Amino acid sequence: MPHERQHNDGVSGQGEQLSELKSAALEAAANAIAITDREGIIVWINTAFHQLTGYSSEEVIGPGIRLLKSDRHPASFYKSLWDTILSGEKWQGHIVNRRKDGSLHDEDMTIAPVRNDNGEITHFIAVKQDITDQSRPEERASMVVQAVQNSLDLIGIANCAGEFIFVNEAVLKMIGRKPEELIGKHFGTLFSRNNPAAIAEAIGTKGLESAGWHGDCILRRRDETDFTIFLSVGPIKNKEGRVTGMFGIARDISERKKAEDSLRASEEQFRQLADNIREVFFVLTPEPVRVTYVSPAYEEIWGRSRKEVYERPAAWIESVHPEDREGVGSFFVRLMQGIQSEMAYRILRPDGSVRYIEARSFPVRDSEDKLIWIVGIAEDTTVRREKENALKETHEKLNVALEESKKQTQDAARLSELVDILQSCQNAEEAYTITANALNGMLRSAAGALYITSPSRDVVEMVASWGNVLDTEKAFRPDSCSLRRCRKASRTKRCWWIVMPSSNSSSKSWIFWARS
Repeated sequence: MPHERQHNDGVSGQGEQLSELKSAALEAAANAIAITDREGIIVWINTAFHQLTGYSSEEVIGPGIRLLKSDRHPASFYKSLWDTILSGEKWQGHIVNRRKDGSLHDEDMTIAPVRNDNGEITHFIAVKQDITDQSRPEERASMVVQAVQNSLDLIGIANCAGEFIFVNEAVLKMIGRKPEELIGKHFGTLFSRNNPAAIAEAIGTKGLESAGWHGDCILRRRDETDFTIFLSVGPIKNKEGRVTGMFGIARDISERKKAEDSLRASEEQFRQLADNIREVFFVLTPEPVRVTYVSPAYEEIWGRSRKEVYERPAAWIESVHPEDREGVGSFFVRLMQGIQSEMAYRILRPDGSVRYIEARSFPVRDSEDKLIWIVGIAEDTTVRREKENALKETHEKLNVALEESKKQTQDAARLSELVDILQSCQNAEEAYTITANALNGMLRSAAGALYITSPSRDVVEMVASWGNVLDTEKAFRPDSCSLRRCRKASRTKRCWWIVMPSSNSSSKSWIFWARS
């Protein structure tokens, strides 16, 4: 019996010692270990757990294991985990948990159920291995792959022979082909025949060099339509620095090319228009003040080289007539302030001639309302001004002639009226008196006399007068020099003569004659 008691005591002591050794082993393990009850309440952790999570025993024993949740996994992930361990099976997998300081870490975790003598699950043992340093590069690589695959840019990888080993979804979508139609094929098969000769060969060669290849090229879709891309190709190297292939990234620039071509065509049309109009078209920048364009008409109108205003904008004002420079200076100040302006001024050409100029300008602003250009047109109005002056002079002469014609018309009407009156006269003396009175108002003369040829045709006699005509001859012969032009008429008919003083008081002025 004593021997038996001694044996039992030895077995009991060995069991306790073994239990202590197991506990010490768990405590010294490099992996974090936690024991929870069936509900996930932590009942024990080792030192590695504290080092991994930052939580002490006092902080975690009692709270549930949910204290470590990162919310990086969906609810279905955690449900699957609990379904597995509650069924009595071991769970193994990757999980992201949260430390006490809030930072995340990656774990490889194994959870095993612990049963009692009746086979009931009473506890779980979780063993955690920190794989943060291992998983981050893989995670980054995965993110890069996803980014490349989902990029809107066209991305492809080829071996040193130029054969595709990878293309992203953007390439497949743009080209309209499946992966198996491109993988293993040379990248040049995507190129349009409208590319420059040997461009694929140049890309294949330069793409393996450090500087790589960059430029525009044209790809062809499955439906035989072309589109333009901007392509950058560079080498791929392994850890030893040896080139193992090439990486290409491209962007569809078809719309941009169309816009550029359209803009280029518009600029060419503008240039042709500006270069061929008779007016001077100009473009200025405000800060600094600089002439960026002036049309060729400047050289014809100003008689100077465009080069001088490109090099010295002040040369424009220096060519202005001295009397107009102050006004033109104010005009340019308004331009630089972005104020739409108009002005007429004169310029002096190198040959000394003067030209009249009319200038109009307006500001051009960007989307932020910042003044970026001043554009305008300067027109040579010299010929037009000369024509306007000549026309004005002609109008003045015409107005004088019209006034004179109007007076003559009025006089003719009065004479016609006088004739009607004379026809109603009873005798010649009455007619003479009426005629003299009428002529006094009609001819607007201070003095005058009416003469008539005598029946004998050899003398012209005064029959009536008005004003002071004391020095006027009462009679004279028809062949006097002043009446020679009417001699023929006076020989055949009796004529009436009207005599008025001229501006020279020493002589008479014969106005007209009329038959009786």
